[in-house]
This record gives sequence, C-alpha cells and structure tokens, in this order.
Amino acid sequence: MVDVARFVYRKRNLTGPQWMRFRKVDLKDPSSRAAVIHALMHLKYHNYRYDPQGLSDWASSHGWKAEDVAGLAHYAVGALGGQRFHTAPDPFGFQAIDRWRAAAVVKE
Repeated sequence: MVDVARFVYRKRNLTGPQWMRFRKVDLKDPSSRAAVIHALMHLKYHNYRYDPQGLSDWASSHGWKAEDVAGLAHYAVGALGGQRFHTAPDPFGFQAIDRWRAAAVVKE
C-alpha cells in the first residue's frame, strides 16, 4: 500500500510536461484510481487477503483524504467481491507483485 500511496499522492512535476503540472492529487485522477484498483486486483489474484476496513484505517492514519479513504474502501470491497472496474492501464505492470514481495522480504 505504500507504493499505492506514493502513486496517488505523488508530488506535481512543475517543470515537466504541461499535463503533469495540473494533475489532481487524489482518487479523482484516473491514473490514481487505476493504481488503487489494479493494486487490489493484484493482491486478490495472487491470493493475498486483505481487510477493507484495515486498509481504510491504514490510509486514514497515513494522511489520506476522507473521500479517498472511502473510495479505497469501496474499491477494496468491490475487488474482493469480483466486481469489474473500468480503469486506465495498470501503472504498476503485471510484475508488480514480484517487486512488492521482494520489498517485503527486505523489510523483514
């Protein structure tokens, strides 16, 4: 979830291309929404169980906006229930789970 939080709340690039300068920094941004949904789907597909309320509590304690915490909970419940979401392409890529596993091993 740390990678997801970094993606959703990443800093604006004021010196980069114009489209990056005016990017929203919340789940209303299509790429941020896609990041959350795809991360949850990766976890479910690879049999990593998560508690939507636990994710919401984590996000809330890490400074997420209240409406984004509610969105995260909505997507978490939907992903566990098999709901399909229309999103932008996966910003993490299909090998994201391997990177997350490797990072978790290093931290332990």
